[in-house]
Amino acid sequence: MKLSVVGLMIFKNEVILVQRGSQVKRHKGEIALPGGAVEPAETELEALRREILEEIGVDIYGNNPIFFAETCTSNSRFRIRAYAIFFDKSPELKPDGFEVVKVHRVPLNEVMTAPVRWENLKGHRVPVIRFSTCTV
Repeated sequence: MKLSVVGLMIFKNEVILVQRGSQVKRHKGEIALPGGAVEPAETELEALRREILEEIGVDIYGNNPIFFAETCTSNSRFRIRAYAIFFDKSPELKPDGFEVVKVHRVPLNEVMTAPVRWENLKGHRVPVIRFSTCTV
């Protein structure tokens, strides 16, 4: 199983989510945390820094990401490790236009309280979280 890392980017009372492009190999159009696969000879934090920089133009160097969760996906067969990253000032976000086509700022209180609902999507039951700015 491949390893992937994602960053829960928090600034004041907002969380940053990204919408993947329609031309990417996996998870087209999905909204998620920024991140991606860990390359050979790369540490998790190096991969997290590289992926966030590539996807939205933010260098997290010096922000000391904190590991907080791990999960596995059945559809893409990745082990995903999540890190929280706190920012003192709002980062300038520049989606790359290919992997990431849009950035969503979601109120932190919604992230903490929004219920997960199971809905039918293309013949499958999937977990869905509806926020005021986007649906995951």
